[in-house]
Amino acid sequence: MNLRKLRHAVILSRSLNFTRAARELNITQSALSRSIQALEAECRLQLFERAHGAVAVTQAGREFIRHAEGMLRSEAALRTMVDHASEGEGGHVTIGVTPLVARAMIAPLMAPRVAQPHLHAEILKGSSQEVLEMVAQERVDLGIVLDNLLPVDGTFDITLLAAFPLSVIVRAGHPLTERLDFNLKDLAAFPLIRSNTPFAREGASVMVGLTVLGAPTLTVEDYDVLGDIVAASDAIWITAPLAVQRSLDNGELVALPISWLPEDRRATIVAVHLKARTLSPIVTSLLRDMVALGRRLSE
Repeated sequence: MNLRKLRHAVILSRSLNFTRAARELNITQSALSRSIQALEAECRLQLFERAHGAVAVTQAGREFIRHAEGMLRSEAALRTMVDHASEGEGGHVTIGVTPLVARAMIAPLMAPRVAQPHLHAEILKGSSQEVLEMVAQERVDLGIVLDNLLPVDGTFDITLLAAFPLSVIVRAGHPLTERLDFNLKDLAAFPLIRSNTPFAREGASVMVGLTVLGAPTLTVEDYDVLGDIVAASDAIWITAPLAVQRSLDNGELVALPISWLPEDRRATIVAVHLKARTLSPIVTSLLRDMVALGRRLSE
């Protein structure tokens, strides 16, 4: 039994006329008749009654046609899925991201793709270390992390995505906004808040310095909560401005550049996947989009 014969039977069941069905299938009437006879012999069922040029579907034929239509729909859906997947437009993909990446990159990356009917994506969030573990355990196809925790044992293929400058994030009207410049000691006069995600080397060095100088610290995992605390207090938060871009745009928060950090000291974001793993077309397509997006965000 093959799909071609099933299609012949379904078309005949709709037209109930060999001539019209053969014309729709673009085959001869005799070829259609032989195909139906072969199908009935293979199934050992009479699917159609033929009498005086009229065609009717038997009771067994009606049940057979119902299942045949389901198989043909599944075959069409499978072909569509394969076409989309081969073009990098569909398939299943799971991506692990850090909070900074989730805030800065996921929305602009996935927004153009949410309407793709054959794309099934899952985004998992964690620290850089947690995301690297997800990749190593093959729980995700791709991990997007800060580059400071990458192993040097060759486990991962690494693709540079973006390098974000670091700033001191404060509320609008914060005392630091009135200063033209500030140093580490000036920052230590204010509470320091941070996420529990190990940060880039550049930010970590500043945070260690503030801790040594006795600045009170508060560690919070959720970036939304971090932003709310900064907006409601004199606390400072050292991160990439893209992590709070919406609050910066509406004037609730202000980003103060850290002028005494070298220009090339940034939070560097990379994509990682297992070196031994071949990427599917959809993952390859998303990675290509990530590189382009990272380039735009870094400008």
